[in-house]
Amino acid sequence: MDDKQLVPATAADRDALVATLTAAFFADPIFAWLWPDEADRRVHLPRLFALNFDLDLPVARTLKAADNSAVSFWRPPGQGAASTLDYLLRPLQTIKAFGLAIGRVTALADAIKAHMPNDRPIWHVHFVGVAPEQQRHGWGSAMMKAGETFAAGTDIYLETALQRNVEFYSARGYRTTGEWQIPDGPTMWSMQKSVG
Repeated sequence: MDDKQLVPATAADRDALVATLTAAFFADPIFAWLWPDEADRRVHLPRLFALNFDLDLPVARTLKAADNSAVSFWRPPGQGAASTLDYLLRPLQTIKAFGLAIGRVTALADAIKAHMPNDRPIWHVHFVGVAPEQQRHGWGSAMMKAGETFAAGTDIYLETALQRNVEFYSARGYRTTGEWQIPDGPTMWSMQKSVG
């Protein structure tokens, strides 16, 4: 893991990182629920990640592999999620990203916001994605370790819809703080870690 060199993402990395996130999350229960038809998912998932990239890059701390095969976005305290206004200011991009799943996307966003801690400052781990061929090679661990350095003195919060991710984060000191279900959707786990 010590040989994993991480650098900040830039706007020039957008297309490559969108491709990485799309591949990393294509089978994730959340996105399979948003777009059950794989053909629809292939269309909308890259658009969704492009939209999130554009919203996150100005405010988030980013970590990525030099070859763009791994990336994470960390939203700082007070900016744990994009606002409704952020999406309204990009109406065409938002409509193209959500498509007919707009009701489910809204339900997902509402559920995430409802479970996000609001009683103290937190860093929100928005995305950690590793290209499938690079998974289980230490990139996820390297990004979490590096992210914890700039989140020092603050709680880190994340949510996941994969049991194996719960195990991954638990092994790194994250505790499960909630298990909940999106209405008519998959189960999610909230996890936190205090970084001294």
